[in-house]
Amino acid sequence: MKFSVERSDMAKALSTVGRAVSSRTTIPIFECILITTENEKITIKSSDTEMYVITSRSEERRVG
Repeated sequence: MKFSVERSDMAKALSTVGRAVSSRTTIPIFECILITTENEKITIKSSDTEMYVITSRSEERRVG
């Protein structure tokens, strides 16, 4: 999967969902961020069992 977005938009989105990523967890999945694309929209999610954060951005152009 390839997608294109403005760097500043992606940085804002990652900053937003990064609040839910725990740096001190014994469960490795809670150290990750999930990025998906569908219908020209990028969705970024993260969770730490207490907080779940989702944000979306529009793609500029879809490639492949």
